[in-house]
Amino acid sequence: MITVHILTNRYVPQTGGLERWTHDLAGVLAANGVRPIVYVCEHRVAAAADSTPTIETVEIGKLRAPWEAPLEAAAGSKERIEQERARLIFHCVRAEVARRVTAGTNIVLSNFLTTPGFTAHQVAESLGLPHIPVIAGTDLNRGFRNASERAMILEVCHGADVVIGKSQEQVRVLRSRLPGIRCEVIETSVELPDVRWRKPAGAQIVVFSDSGFSFKKGTGVLMDAFLALRDHEIPVRLEICGGDQAGQESYWRNRRLRLEADAPRAVSFPGYLSEKEIVE
Repeated sequence: MITVHILTNRYVPQTGGLERWTHDLAGVLAANGVRPIVYVCEHRVAAAADSTPTIETVEIGKLRAPWEAPLEAAAGSKERIEQERARLIFHCVRAEVARRVTAGTNIVLSNFLTTPGFTAHQVAESLGLPHIPVIAGTDLNRGFRNASERAMILEVCHGADVVIGKSQEQVRVLRSRLPGIRCEVIETSVELPDVRWRKPAGAQIVVFSDSGFSFKKGTGVLMDAFLALRDHEIPVRLEICGGDQAGQESYWRNRRLRLEADAPRAVSFPGYLSEKEIVE
């Protein structure tokens, strides 16, 4: 039996793409005779969140809560609290992985080079298990461009048995700093369709985004561009689905209200879409 211990910060029912990707990965592994166990390091999993009964989930937040209570009550610096929280997460994850190690093959897998990836790196190192980190887009777009996370990324990849990239560009960047690193690429882009989009009849152009409202997605620039097109009397409609980045809710709420006031019949913000709605 092969057991894959998957470390992630968030898991279903959170609606982000990374949570869904991790859930789908665990399902594919289970369907192919592998035993996946998902360790949720940060945000709690809602009751009965996972509709796949073969996937075991371990809520690290619940396990560390008794130890964390006095830490949260302390008046220490934010940096010090985060350091102590990271230490708690490591010890809780290590203990839970060690309890579930089987006599067969055990692999630690993380879906993000920083945070869960760094925890997975330490747990695998401590227990003598192989670690396979998977690169997320934010790892290189943001993490590789600041001093603390860049060092963390290089540390995690240097200690990995194999690093999984989702594009050749990700692997190229890592190999430029770690020439001997073993990498594999599993492309997540889709094949170009045979039938291409054509502008429907009528003058209006619809601009659609499924990235939600977030600084790192450039949503504000998209809104500005939409208004600029309208200022040039180009008939355009803007539709943005998805939710607000945590901590930015008030800002995006005000931006939407202003846009709805400026162009009430030319904007639509439906929130999260179901799979059926996406297809339609």
